[in-house]
Amino acid sequence: MLWEISGNELTKPSYLFGTIHMICENDFFLNESMKTSFDKAEQLILEVDMDDMQMMMDATMSLMLPADQSLKDFFSEEDYKKVSAYVKENSGMDIKMVEGMKPFMLMSMMAEQNASCEATKSYEQEFVKMAKKKSIEIKGVETFKQQLAIFEEALPDSFIVKTILNGINNPDEGDDQFAEMISHYKKQNLNALANLINSDEQYAENADVLINNRNRNWIPILEKEMAATSSFIAVGAGHLAGKEGVIELLRKQGYSVKPVH
Repeated sequence: MLWEISGNELTKPSYLFGTIHMICENDFFLNESMKTSFDKAEQLILEVDMDDMQMMMDATMSLMLPADQSLKDFFSEEDYKKVSAYVKENSGMDIKMVEGMKPFMLMSMMAEQNASCEATKSYEQEFVKMAKKKSIEIKGVETFKQQLAIFEEALPDSFIVKTILNGINNPDEGDDQFAEMISHYKKQNLNALANLINSDEQYAENADVLINNRNRNWIPILEKEMAATSSFIAVGAGHLAGKEGVIELLRKQGYSVKPVH
């Protein structure tokens, strides 16, 4: 999951790390190579700048439905009762707390609950803490609004609602897929992880929108940042592999990208 980027007139190497956005605390790992590479870097680059409070406030607003809409509008009465009961049972929260939020928010909450563990960790949040401790700058290659627009283009509400109901009606299916993903991640098997992600039909149909176009947009941003200073770049592991992955795109630009063990 960790790669060193050098050459192409860079005065200092930068580092590329593939994250998994949520993982059980017991499965979380940062080995010495990862820590050493992070310590060498002079800035942290994430998909979004998670230290930008204004952007995070804007993100919350972006997830709100228009005033004349409610989460209820996306489900039948019977299905909404199922959703309400699920939210109550798994989070202890009344569904009314999220009635004004888009279905995407509910799907994200359910994904976190699929972790089936008492405590979860986020690599991005951990890197933000480490960056603050080092007093280095934190940047993002996208804004949250841009990300949300991308997800909304690729994942229509109808698909999100179907995913939510499938997760409620077939809970073991999500658990099994999450467990397989974590297994590949802990083994640092990037190709197996990419193949698992690509096996999702909706994802495969929208790979350009969700992954490939974004990767291409990131390259000039990363080139500019790496030329300025040594950077630790942490983005979702699904963005790294393949012909349209960040690793190959950087190599096409003339950089040496080598795994760090």
